[in-house]
Amino acid sequence: MKFLLTVAGLFLLVAAGFYVIDLVQGPHPTPASVATATSTFTDPGVFRFDYPTTFTLSGKVYGETQDWKQGSTTSGALLATIMIPGDFEPQTNFSDAKFTVGTSTNPGAITTCLTEGNGAAASSTSVAINGASFSRISFDGAGAGNFYETTSYRTVHNGECYAIEYTIHSTNIGNYSPDQGIKEFDKAKVQNALEAMVQSLTFLK
Repeated sequence: MKFLLTVAGLFLLVAAGFYVIDLVQGPHPTPASVATATSTFTDPGVFRFDYPTTFTLSGKVYGETQDWKQGSTTSGALLATIMIPGDFEPQTNFSDAKFTVGTSTNPGAITTCLTEGNGAAASSTSVAINGASFSRISFDGAGAGNFYETTSYRTVHNGECYAIEYTIHSTNIGNYSPDQGIKEFDKAKVQNALEAMVQSLTFLK
C-alpha cells in the first residue's frame, strides 16, 4: 500500500510539473495559426495590394511596354510584378507563377479592355473587388511540355484600362520518371495565394 501511494505521489508531481511548464510557455501555436508575413505595395494615390514577403517584388517598369497584359497588341505601363518561385511547391511540376498589375490609356486598349487577349469577344464573369467592378477572364496556353494558365481581371478606371492578372506555369507531370519523386503540384494552394493578392487590391482614388 505504501508503495502504491509513493507511485501515485510521484505521478502527481510529474503531472504538476508539466502543468507549470505549460503555464510558463503558454499555448503552443499550430502551423495553421501562424500568419504569413505580408507587405503592401502602393502606387501612391492610385492603388495598393498586399503580398507575402516570401515572394519577389519588382516595381514599376518605366516606359511603355506591350507586356502590361497578356496578349496585348497595344502599349501600356507595367506597374508591379510579383513572382512566386518554384520552391513554393518543391518536388512538384510547379515551375513558377507571375502576378502583374498593368494599365494603358491607349484608346484601343480601353475599347477592348474587357475582352480576351487576342481582342476577340470572350466569355467572362463580372466580379466586384473592394468597390470596383471587374471582368474576370481565363485562358490557357501550352508549348513543349509547359502549361500556362492565366486569369485576368480587367476594369476601366479613371479613363484607363487596368489588367490585374496572374499566370501559373507548370510542366507535364508525365515527363518525369517515378524515380525522380516529382508529384502533381497543389494548384489550389498556388491559386489561393494569387487570388489573395488580387482580392486585396484597392484603388485609392
